[in-house]
Amino acid sequence: PFFRFHFLNFRNEVNPDLKNEVIYAGEIGYGFKSRKFNLNFNGYYTVWDQISQLAGFRTEAGQFVNAFISELQAVHMGIELDFQWTITRWVNVGGLASFGSWEYANDPTADLYDDQTLEYLGTGTLFLDGLKVPDQPQTQFGYNVEFVAAKRLTFALQHLFYDNLYA
Repeated sequence: PFFRFHFLNFRNEVNPDLKNEVIYAGEIGYGFKSRKFNLNFNGYYTVWDQISQLAGFRTEAGQFVNAFISELQAVHMGIELDFQWTITRWVNVGGLASFGSWEYANDPTADLYDDQTLEYLGTGTLFLDGLKVPDQPQTQFGYNVEFVAAKRLTFALQHLFYDNLYA
């Protein structure tokens, strides 16, 4: 877990419920390499278990509440493809594609604390099972073109497209 999860209330009281995150992962892939062309393809499946998070929200009454979320679980799976092709000694092109499905896999509980008084308010359940993991694009496409103008002078162009990005 991140260090900021060790102390929840700014009083140097160590969080007794903090656990190490556990990660189970499997990946299989294939790579092809030749003098002018490289290709990589892989698939992955990862389970993130006992994730800790801190979040905050404002109640209907206007009170700001901090929530320490523990034992959150997420499953990430997908496929990835990338290639690089040397067309001439002056021109290289490449590309990538990634398709993923990253979802929360349980409904964790959260300990709730008043932001002002640091008073423990109780426990709440977060109904996250099946929701997408935020802040990461789950679909990506990209390409790059590289022009070698001289021995130490290169011009490059890269474009990335992100989709299925959840907040």
